[in-house]
Amino acid sequence: MEKDNYSAEALKERGHGVIEESKWENFDKMVDNNCKSWMGLRYVDNVLLLCEIMHNEVMPLADRRRQAYDKFQEFDCNGTSAHMICAALRDLCTDGETLAKEILDFKYDPNGSLSERRKYRERMQPVWERERKIREELKSHMFICDFKVRELGTDKVLDIVPVYSTRSGMFLIEYPYKYSKEDCLKITQQIGRSLGMCYGIFNGVPMFSFDTYDTFFRRQHNGMTQEDYAEFMDALCGDHYDGEKADRILKERTWKHLKKRY
Repeated sequence: MEKDNYSAEALKERGHGVIEESKWENFDKMVDNNCKSWMGLRYVDNVLLLCEIMHNEVMPLADRRRQAYDKFQEFDCNGTSAHMICAALRDLCTDGETLAKEILDFKYDPNGSLSERRKYRERMQPVWERERKIREELKSHMFICDFKVRELGTDKVLDIVPVYSTRSGMFLIEYPYKYSKEDCLKITQQIGRSLGMCYGIFNGVPMFSFDTYDTFFRRQHNGMTQEDYAEFMDALCGDHYDGEKADRILKERTWKHLKKRY
């Protein structure tokens, strides 16, 4: 859209063709307030595009709302501009109240609308709460001790790590929040030396007391060594993107039997 192709009078004439005459005064004020900037022109143009779709009585009203919803998604609005457009739709557009509600509710989102997701959370909240209590009760029965992680070569306690029994013959440990991969591996090895075989879950990946940094790194990154991973990330996110090289590294240097791309 070129700014020079749009004037206040042209926008008003276009709007008067799709907006009820009783609302022309409000629309004309909106045009006058916004026609002096590029962003203002885009705002008015977006509102008119939606109004033109909703004014087309050839289509059923529900189909018009869906088409207008899809057109709105193309605008790629932020929160503020989305609310501004919806406020204008409520005032100026055919069935604008319903359209604005559907837009702000993300009615046709493939993951479900906000209201549908909210109802689902409300319905499932008691179930999740019961499951949480069951897990906590099970953990309390499996709790063994709070292990004191000490600074190497001293008696200084760095942190307290809960240790639990499992049915696998290994102890399960719960890593402290915000610890790095290296710190968690040291904790795991220290507990393993004191209590025996143990493991923890670091970012969704099991870390065992018999691990070295390299073996855990390869487990975490689907078999890639640190050198492979550095080369892969450079091809994918470096200064010179090379998608073919990144795909080749994934195919040739990862554990194929996992059937995972990443």
